[in-house]
Amino acid sequence: MPIVAEIFLAARGWGELGYPNFPLACDLHELWSWSAHRISFEQMIGLVVRASSENGWAIYTFHGINEGHLPISEFDLTGFLRFLKKNEDKIWVAPVCEVAEYIVEARNRLGICL
Repeated sequence: MPIVAEIFLAARGWGELGYPNFPLACDLHELWSWSAHRISFEQMIGLVVRASSENGWAIYTFHGINEGHLPISEFDLTGFLRFLKKNEDKIWVAPVCEVAEYIVEARNRLGICL
């Protein structure tokens, strides 16, 4: 982990379903990430809604669509993306590095050092 912290602003790790990252307290070098290959788009939506209502940050991991290591089905990905598009005014979707930069700036403004 110290090497990751020296090289990268943020890095995703692995996490259990149901626990979002909390921006003011999470370790940016070991972010919780949920595997999308084991859950339906309805479950992904539920976790995003929960994370959003708790002011958390949901990160999903998959490495392919319908095949490969940690795949997500095209059906589930499409359903999830439709939900995100429909709710783009309520749910911020961005690359991990962009969210991490925002969190670092917010922590600095608030004087939070982790």
